[in-house]
Amino acid sequence: MNKACKAKRLTCCISAALVLVILLAPGALAADPSGDWRPTYDLIMRWLNFVILALVLIKFARRPLIDFMTGKKEEIAHNIKRMEKEKEQAALKVAEVHKKLADSSIRFENLKERIIRQGEKRKQAIIAEAHRESEILLEGAKRKIDSQVLQAESTLRSEMIDMAVNAAIERLPGQLTENDNKKLLDQFLKSTAS
Repeated sequence: MNKACKAKRLTCCISAALVLVILLAPGALAADPSGDWRPTYDLIMRWLNFVILALVLIKFARRPLIDFMTGKKEEIAHNIKRMEKEKEQAALKVAEVHKKLADSSIRFENLKERIIRQGEKRKQAIIAEAHRESEILLEGAKRKIDSQVLQAESTLRSEMIDMAVNAAIERLPGQLTENDNKKLLDQFLKSTAS
């Protein structure tokens, strides 16, 4: 602002102060001139002091007050920008955490599926091994049974042969004649000679 505007403004302020003094002091103007002038003087001095104080504040405190307010405004704007950046960074971190959570959940599902597949393969391997072992056991049991059957048959044959021989020994002496005895001896010798 230029000096003319400042002077005009100062004149307006002083005029406004005087008008206020006049309007607010009607009792002082209508008072008895006999001597009670002190209250009017005090009122005028208060207003004059107020005007002087206002002018001094306007003259000397206006620029620091404006600078202070401007500084506060810039500081608040800086804080708002800083907080907005922090908010954006926090939002990015939250998004990153959500992404990691989704990734870990996918990874967990993949791991779970892999473990289930490995478990199924292991189960099938155990079942196949059990089948092989049962087949081996069954085969061994069959061989053992066959061996026992053959042994029983052999024992039975030998017992039957022994029984037949015993029965023949008991029966034959009475039924074999000398002629039968020679024929058997000749057959035996022919079979051994050939």
